[in-house]
Amino acid sequence: MFIIFGSKTRYTNDKKGAFVCPTCQTLKQYCAKSIQSWFTLFFIPVFPIGGKNDPHVECQQCKRTYYPEVLENNQYNLDGTTFNQKENEVKA
Repeated sequence: MFIIFGSKTRYTNDKKGAFVCPTCQTLKQYCAKSIQSWFTLFFIPVFPIGGKNDPHVECQQCKRTYYPEVLENNQYNLDGTTFNQKENEVKA
């Protein structure tokens, strides 16, 4: 009997939100992603091995990728409202 095992890399979605895309120059949705290696058994991913690598941010409109630092001054939620706006609604 043969046992086929190996590894495969997969993208993992870490978080979503809205930001001002440097290329589109408007408020767009983004997805923060990273790459992780998985142990495979008979070509089926079984469990992750190692840590998450190569974190990046992808604009959902133009599909360009950026370093995570582009989100440092991000003040928007997924629905386009600012963080401060949501906090004020919760307090009221």
